[in-house]
Amino acid sequence: MRVRVRETGEVMFLDEFLRSFTSTHFTDPITTELINELGADVVLEGPQPALTENQYAVYVGVKKDADGNWITVYEARDYTPEQIDRKSTRLNS
Repeated sequence: MRVRVRETGEVMFLDEFLRSFTSTHFTDPITTELINELGADVVLEGPQPALTENQYAVYVGVKKDADGNWITVYEARDYTPEQIDRKSTRLNS
């Protein structure tokens, strides 16, 4: 799970964020309310782009959705011709 720190706008994984509170011991479960109290927002998983067989998805950041939630943003990237050749070779072996 990713979180977005309100003060800086930095996005990081939850465990990294919690490690920044060195003098605090957290017990499970870590709730959305606790994350909010610590000054961050939960980042929800956004939609994946539609991909062709010669593309892959890459995380590029976060944005607010229409409901005001932070969501991940992905975009499609093309495999290089070399990557396509290697993929084809592996499948045909």
